[in-house]
Amino acid sequence: HAKANFRSFMHIMYPQNSEQQYIIADVHEKLIQLVQDCFDGNINPHQIISLPPQHGKSRLLSVRAVAWLIGAKPGIHIALTGFSTDLLADFVGEVKRIVENPRYFLIFGDVKPMVGHDRSNDIIFTNQSNLQARSCGSKLTGRRVDWLVVDDPHAGREEAESPAMRRRVHRWFFAD
Repeated sequence: HAKANFRSFMHIMYPQNSEQQYIIADVHEKLIQLVQDCFDGNINPHQIISLPPQHGKSRLLSVRAVAWLIGAKPGIHIALTGFSTDLLADFVGEVKRIVENPRYFLIFGDVKPMVGHDRSNDIIFTNQSNLQARSCGSKLTGRRVDWLVVDDPHAGREEAESPAMRRRVHRWFFAD
């Protein structure tokens, strides 16, 4: 059931007990349903999420949903973008750790990064899924992307309020 159901996946990977540090709150349940609805084609796949910092949106959408998609849809090509290449590298590392978790193996079988194809910004998995991480503004042209996650395209409020910076990200998003 967790192969096709993100909520089930989350509850298997992060059982809600007193020892679990990751608590799935109401806001996470709404985000989980949003991912599921996009995956199932029940809603417009173009979604924007806006929540205050430290509410778990990045880890849920840029890490946990990405890990689930890699197993749930073999051959999917995912691009993860944001303003910080360091944070993106952290996200990719977290995705790899989830995929290497024995619980993940119980759900999806032997899906893992292919040896020699697991760089910090580009990973091909044994089920032919692909994860690439690029900073906003970097070229994605020529690379297949089935699922694009843009996590914080601006480095802060000042940059986000700059008309020139917003135009730059807007042009990148629609051009590349």
